[in-house]
Amino acid sequence: MSRIVPRRQSASHRALWQTLVTLPWCLLCLIGCSDEAKMYPVNGKVQWKGGAAAPELANYTVSLQSNDRTSSATAVVQPDGSFTVSTLAENDGAAPGKYRVALTPPEPEIDRPVPRPILPGRCGYCETSGLEIEVKPEPNSVTVEVDRK
Repeated sequence: MSRIVPRRQSASHRALWQTLVTLPWCLLCLIGCSDEAKMYPVNGKVQWKGGAAAPELANYTVSLQSNDRTSSATAVVQPDGSFTVSTLAENDGAAPGKYRVALTPPEPEIDRPVPRPILPGRCGYCETSGLEIEVKPEPNSVTVEVDRK
């Protein structure tokens, strides 16, 4: 009758295994403890200049890019013009700072003509839109006012 003897792991194999198991946890702890990773809720509303509701912008994407280009976030405009910003997880908000804003239309439906633009072309790019918001280290409520084309 033969005996099964467990094979001994070498010290280098054990060290590699321990590193692979503990490294992700250490990285998560560092990210979780960082002030820069702190997100704050951002709820907003898109409206036409002058304050009129903009239901035509439903399903447009709101893109935020921090002025120092280290952070970005997105949201989708709802039929009532409201949006909630997401960065790392759905509706988690954004890091504090000043952001440039862009609004882009939804993808056109397949086999349908591309709809006429209702916003000036500059609104589709953070660099040219002229739209900005500031996220403060608190719950935020922002309004983005846009021109009609």
